[in-house]
Amino acid sequence: MLIKKAIDTNVLVRLLVDDNPKQSQCVYELMQSCYEQKNTLFVSSLVILELMWVLLSCYDFSRDEVIEAITNILNLSILEIEYQTSIQRCLQLAKGNTYDLSDLLIGCVAQNNQYDITLTFDKKASNSELFQLLNTTL
Repeated sequence: MLIKKAIDTNVLVRLLVDDNPKQSQCVYELMQSCYEQKNTLFVSSLVILELMWVLLSCYDFSRDEVIEAITNILNLSILEIEYQTSIQRCLQLAKGNTYDLSDLLIGCVAQNNQYDITLTFDKKASNSELFQLLNTTL
């Protein structure tokens, strides 16, 4: 019986930044094994969201570098990405503006689930077509 496996954010971090040689080698071997055995690994949208934050906050990736890194992850055939279409749309919308990547992903996932708009108190996010500023004068 095949045991289906998911991966955590730190596995993708090792793949992208190679900051721990032993762990990075383990990830490369895992990926190679999955490829050879035609297995997939599940990556939740929460892992992608956390990965964006980690790369920006802890590894000083630029916004463009994060977009490129996530795009490369989406192209790995051995990864089954939750809400992949929403993540791809998020990355497309992220080009040419300064909205927070996490906000864009939240809005894209909401739309993927048939919600037209995400209500927010975040004034910057509310300038995006995905969001509407929640009025505090109610």
